[in-house]
Amino acid sequence: SRDAEGNLLPGGLDSGVVLKSVAFLLFIQVFSQELFFRGFVTRVLLLEFKKPLYALSIASVLFGVFWMSFAVVLEQQGFFFFYYSFLLYGCGLGGLFGYMFWKTKSLWTPMLTYFVILLLAYLIPLRAELNALLVNSP
Repeated sequence: SRDAEGNLLPGGLDSGVVLKSVAFLLFIQVFSQELFFRGFVTRVLLLEFKKPLYALSIASVLFGVFWMSFAVVLEQQGFFFFYYSFLLYGCGLGGLFGYMFWKTKSLWTPMLTYFVILLLAYLIPLRAELNALLVNSP
């Protein structure tokens, strides 16, 4: 957004461009992860195991392990707590998305849910940061 004189936010940021960029990147992230984990991994495991609970559990643990790769970067910066919280976060969301996929037989339900969760996770801190820039700008 712009200030009262119509200038861009400090640093040349335009909140509309930022929002569109974040939404596009999240769409790519959600689409690729859901296509792989639900569209491929979960689908193969559901064919392999007679009980869906086993397939969904394995797929959610794999999703959690995948999310731990993001936590490794934070751990190297001294944030050890994030390592295990990302595992739990990934397993929990992986289980939820797997269940949604299994129940609806559609990738769109977990994709849309995942997109909304990540969009909120990015926009809430981003909004606070943009507000701080506006308050602290001359």
